This record gives sequence, C-alpha cells and structure tokens, in this order.
Amino acid sequence: MCLCGFLVACSAHPTQEERALVSGVEKQVVLPKGGGNLQCYERHYVLLKGEQAKTKMGGIVVPGGRVLFAEYLHGRDAKPGVYWADSEKEMPAIADAGCSVVEVWYVPGVDRSPKAWCSANIAGVNPAVIVPPVTC
Repeated sequence: MCLCGFLVACSAHPTQEERALVSGVEKQVVLPKGGGNLQCYERHYVLLKGEQAKTKMGGIVVPGGRVLFAEYLHGRDAKPGVYWADSEKEMPAIADAGCSVVEVWYVPGVDRSPKAWCSANIAGVNPAVIVPPVTC
C-alpha cells in the first residue's frame, strides 16, 4: 500500500511498520453509523511516541509508549486518500467538527481493534451517528 499515492504533498515517508499499522487499522476500523465507505475520507495518520503519546492521551502512559492517531475528514473539500504526518503539529487543526471528522485511535500491541468516533461538536458532545450519511 503506497501511502503517498493519493497525496497532494507528501512530506513524510512512513516506515514499513507504520504502513502496516495503517493498513491493519483500515482493514478493521468500524466507522460510526452513517459513516459510509472509508474510501470517501481524507485520512490523516500520525504515530505518536513517548511524550507526544502521553500528552495526546491526557497524561496517561500507554503500554509500549505509542499511539496511532488518525483524523478522517469528509465533505465537499475533502481529498480522499491517505496522508501521513511526522508529528501532531502536521495534522489538520480542526475543532468543533462533530461528525464531519471521525477520530481514530489505535495502541499497537494493546488494542485488538481501532476505536473510531465522531469529533466533539461545539456543544462538546460526540455525536453517535453521522447525519446525513457519508456518500462519495
């Protein structure tokens, strides 16, 4: 799987292990109800390690010290494909997005499958259903 194949710009070149993690996540992830097809999304990934992982996890030290974090965007301006970031700073800066952004977490070696949910909306609520359903 070539992660740079659909990229507008590819600043990072993931390792073979990182590509395998993304491939595994994409085979297992279950999108929220109404999420549609994974191929409809602009999918941004970053593997956070050590202090970056601890900070993202709210100070919790995760076993193995690594977290694969992703943001899946859909909608009119989304450019479907896989995008890789070297750090969280390179991820899309999106707040109050609700179900226009699906967040995905996976702790390699610990989680059996990735966790996916809608981003919080302006009221701080994580909607459970994507309305209208995603189509591409």
